[in-house]
Amino acid sequence: MSLNAPLRVQRKSVPWQEIDGQAIILSPKTNKAHELNASATLLWHLMEQARTLDEMAKKMTDEFEIDLVSACRDVESILERFVEEGLVEYQ
Repeated sequence: MSLNAPLRVQRKSVPWQEIDGQAIILSPKTNKAHELNASATLLWHLMEQARTLDEMAKKMTDEFEIDLVSACRDVESILERFVEEGLVEYQ
């Protein structure tokens, strides 16, 4: 998956709630609740509007003290998990 490609990720309409800065999301595919850490919660909010993977990684570097390579790796890993759970889709 290329971070510079015009690929966009959009979160689906799923039940979720944020408590103390951490999102809790109910997967419609598995009916399991997932408690997201701070970086995954940030990505969840970023997907309120479709964004490229590059945009999300750059925002991660702004919010957390990590380099762009680590941010890219984190974004891809988190999004893979979101896709597996049916929480997001690529457009």
